[in-house]
Amino acid sequence: MGPGADARRAVGEIEQLGYDALWFGETPATESMSQAALLGATEWITVVTGIANIWVRDASATHTAAQTLAEAYDGRFLLGPGASHAPLVAARGHSFAKPLAAMREYLDAMDATPERITSTFSRSHRTATSDSIN
Repeated sequence: MGPGADARRAVGEIEQLGYDALWFGETPATESMSQAALLGATEWITVVTGIANIWVRDASATHTAAQTLAEAYDGRFLLGPGASHAPLVAARGHSFAKPLAAMREYLDAMDATPERITSTFSRSHRTATSDSIN
């Protein structure tokens, strides 16, 4: 679930004060891609993950989510992936061994993720009813 009304209101106020960007981290209690929904409460401020933990989601999901958010909000979403730190990684059941190598592999996997294809598919032309599939 994304941020609540209080968080959205606060971000709107931050934007009104003239700040250019809002950075937020990822914790065991928050998930950075969902938190980026704060963009919906703004008109021009940039929202940045600082750090989106690489052990929370796979590289392809991260790439696709970041691309979708950037497209939906006119390039106002910036992804800041990172290896986090040992206690948070261990709390998620992963090993923090060789974080630099893990980060390199993750970024390589993000680079290998195919770009999203924008579809012109229209739901109104492909509606199935229970009668048509039984």
